[in-house]
Amino acid sequence: MATLEDVFRSLFPDFPVDQDPFAQPPRLPADVFAFAAHLLERSGASHHIAPYVVMPDTGFRSLIVGSAMRNRAAKLGREWLRAPTPPGRTLPAAPSGIVAKWRRLRQFRDDIVYEPLSETSDTPEWWMSCVELMMIADEASKDIGFDADHPFVLPMRSAYVLEETDDDFYTLQRASFSLSSAVDDLVCVQPKSRTPTVGCTLRSLSHHLALLPPRGQVRARWVQPVFPQRTGQRPKKLGLLLLPYPFRIADDAFEEVASHSKDAWGWFGVRSTWLPENRDRPKRRAFVEYVLQLVEEARSKGKRVDAVVLPELALNFTQFVELARALAKDGMIEF
Repeated sequence: MATLEDVFRSLFPDFPVDQDPFAQPPRLPADVFAFAAHLLERSGASHHIAPYVVMPDTGFRSLIVGSAMRNRAAKLGREWLRAPTPPGRTLPAAPSGIVAKWRRLRQFRDDIVYEPLSETSDTPEWWMSCVELMMIADEASKDIGFDADHPFVLPMRSAYVLEETDDDFYTLQRASFSLSSAVDDLVCVQPKSRTPTVGCTLRSLSHHLALLPPRGQVRARWVQPVFPQRTGQRPKKLGLLLLPYPFRIADDAFEEVASHSKDAWGWFGVRSTWLPENRDRPKRRAFVEYVLQLVEEARSKGKRVDAVVLPELALNFTQFVELARALAKDGMIEF
């Protein structure tokens, strides 16, 4: 059965075996978040987290997050975000208050991450430590993914220079998989822009970072703008060209793929019969020209066009690539 230290070393296998992982916190808040949030999820502790409310004590295990704890975590997170970068380093150093909270995990290093507990068993002490560390790391990552100069965005930025290229479309496909250096076969940490107001999962517990499944389950990317930023005032509106293509779908576009004769149900597939054949380059190019013409027509009427949106399955990959490359040459189209 895995202990806290076992989990750390599985997430960060390059950490030296002769060093204490709980002597100093990781340099990246996203790494602290990955470790703490993964422990909370893996142990089942996340289901017991609740905001402070006045209610009778039921005797059941719970992790109450009060206003004092929230304020403390927010303050430490802001300190980390604004901390100076030591000479010779590329990342700000964690303040002493965060170091102390990380070191507290040392006394629990041999505790089993998941153990069956009765409903009235005492709450493992390290649970609340992980909750607070997760909150601090989340606050230290405020605006990450949106602020190009964020001090902890280095892993995301470096993903774009792995291979120099002038091809904007190719660059979009090289977006980073995770903000954390943790093994992405186990966890993925991405920026976050929305927090659900309901639910008893990690999704409703953070504001700036999200713990996603490993890439074997869901392969996520966070794409930064690859086009030059416009000077002047930031636009207040987003212009979308919504193209309801195809305009007509023939019956034979749908076909049976497999069926379960006994229960009279099955699967169907979709053939994009409305698209030109991949080998028919003139017709493929005509479709691209048609979309570009719609963009120009919208602009001639004084409309903004920042993006072109088509329905799912409207294009096959060949047609998508050709259209995407053509739109990428338009400096006013963002996506």
